[in-house]
Amino acid sequence: MKPGLLALSLVVTSATGHGALLLGSVNTSPGTTTAGTAVDLTATGTTNWAAWDIQASAGATTPRAPSNTFGPALSPGTAGYISALTGGGGTTGNLQGSATLGSGFFNYTNGASPVSLGTAAKFGTAFNTTLDSVDTGMRFTVTGDPLNVYRVSVWATGFNGQGTLVASLNGATNIHLATQTFVNGKAPVLFTFDFQPDSATDLLNLSYTLTTDTPNGSGTTGSNSHVAIQAVTVAIIPEASSAMVFIGGLGMLSFLRRRA
Repeated sequence: MKPGLLALSLVVTSATGHGALLLGSVNTSPGTTTAGTAVDLTATGTTNWAAWDIQASAGATTPRAPSNTFGPALSPGTAGYISALTGGGGTTGNLQGSATLGSGFFNYTNGASPVSLGTAAKFGTAFNTTLDSVDTGMRFTVTGDPLNVYRVSVWATGFNGQGTLVASLNGATNIHLATQTFVNGKAPVLFTFDFQPDSATDLLNLSYTLTTDTPNGSGTTGSNSHVAIQAVTVAIIPEASSAMVFIGGLGMLSFLRRRA
């Protein structure tokens, strides 16, 4: 089997007897590392988007508001609403940014402030002030709508470790998606979730934490290991698209079995 075929990992889950739907995948080679392959947040987050382009090193004692968002602000409880990023995991901690920019390039044309970013730029990151601590990271929620399927894309990275993003939705089985091992760098990773709640009050909960503290390039562990988030987008998709994702995932698994 060719190793490159495993870059995309797919998990599908739904609850029998409920209207809740939750699909998830992780792509460890999203191809957003240069300006030429930048993520267009406007095109991807047609309902809402948020970017944590944080470059200051000081920690925040309050939930971390994104440094920029979709122009028309959504109110809490509105479908597509992205809650503030907070510290999470075994040691809650506060959130901070990094003087070293993240891995992905982004642009947009409908931000709040500034309102546009025509030339693609590399964003900073948001991560927990507690470093080198397994099960420590950050979390946020997204509001859905029982009448629509929403696609949530999370652009993230890490440093000297491996992370896991856990997605939970009332009425569906939790999804656990692991990243590649980040060694002495901030390689990009893209998590994608399609969800449809059974009730408008059922939120999609996303928690991204460091699950393995690995040696850096010099073979040293405990060297500022952490996971970080750059941006999140939310878009409505036709319900049939989720079914096609599921079918496509099964087709991929079948192909991998035949090639094994």
